[in-house]
Amino acid sequence: MKGRGGRLCDYYQGVTLGGHQPAKSETSSDLGNHVVVGVGAHVIGAITIGDNTASEPGSVVIKAAPANATIVGIPDVSSPMHDPETDTIMHLPDPVGEKIDNLEKRIKELEAAASR
Repeated sequence: MKGRGGRLCDYYQGVTLGGHQPAKSETSSDLGNHVVVGVGAHVIGAITIGDNTASEPGSVVIKAAPANATIVGIPDVSSPMHDPETDTIMHLPDPVGEKIDNLEKRIKELEAAASR
């Protein structure tokens, strides 16, 4: 496991941090404080994960994530999750739901074009 983790980070089973490049400076992932990397998640490359961020199980993280976010999917989708100033949940990403919405929109467009 390569990379540097902040204070109180949790790494679950089967986690990958970093990658394999000739220059070590290109492979180190930096995790902030209070980061959770879920089962089977892969944090690939020299990226930074912000404080209080959670990577869901099986996620493939290939770009930096902001603080107070949740990361889901392959490839990753990160979204602000928690506003620490107001202690409220903001927006949880739903990539599957977004794909379904896009497909439904496209079906309606095609049906309208076919009925002309």
